[in-house]
Amino acid sequence: MNVPRQAGIGLVFALLVGFWLVRDRSPHAARPTSGTTIVAFGDSLVEGHGATPGGDFVTVLSNRLGRPIVNAGRGGDTTRAALSRLESAVLSRDPKIVIVLLGGNRGRPGGRQRRSHG
Repeated sequence: MNVPRQAGIGLVFALLVGFWLVRDRSPHAARPTSGTTIVAFGDSLVEGHGATPGGDFVTVLSNRLGRPIVNAGRGGDTTRAALSRLESAVLSRDPKIVIVLLGGNRGRPGGRQRRSHG
């Protein structure tokens, strides 16, 4: 595993832990009220490209939570490509929670770079 990939995976875990630490713990906090599955949606980082079998973050998170997580990652996906498969890969699975990780392929050598305008 190369250093940028390790940094990306580290960033994902740091963000997940950060969100967990700052979540609203009040009894009236917004909670999903419908749906039945947890879906991880994104590019090769979600798919587990380069990870050892069972070492991808979706499997690790699923094991730690003790709940199945549908892995809807597709290597090489861009945000535009992911949007085109949102219905079939995510919404059709009746999600209660969706983990989204996209954009990593924009920074790869040869990847398309586009500026955002505010």
